[in-house]
Parts: sequence; structure tokens; C-alpha cells
Amino acid sequence: MIDTLVTGVLIILAVLVGVLAFQRWRRKKNLWFILAIVAAVLAAVVFWSSWTNGFPLLLVAAVLLFIGMRIKKG
Repeated sequence: MIDTLVTGVLIILAVLVGVLAFQRWRRKKNLWFILAIVAAVLAAVVFWSSWTNGFPLLLVAAVLLFIGMRIKKG
């Protein structure tokens, strides 16, 4: 039961990172946000199979989102 709950929370967290990256991408049109969206969606899909593979992808998505917020366009 606890495994299902943790998996659900991690999937929701990955989807929220993807939504946040998408909202930022609509304003800035930055490549880093597109990469963060892809990584977050892949993390959400991989969390169904295992946490050990999905968690690094979620960290990569968060790092890409952070880089996208720090880099100026142009």
C-alpha cells in the first residue's frame, strides 16, 4: 500500500515539474524548458516501473528547469 502511495506522489511531482516547465516555456520559448518537459514526462512514465530509474530522471528535469530559469534568451 505504501509503495502505491509513494509511486502516486512521485508521478504527481513529475507531472507538476512538467507543467511548470511548460508554463515557463510558453513565456520564454527556451530550449531548456522543452528538455525539462521531456525529462519530466519520461520520469512520470518510468515511475510506473521503478523508482530507481524514475528518480534520476526527475532530478534531471528539475535541473533543466533550473537552468532554463537562469539562462537568458538570446
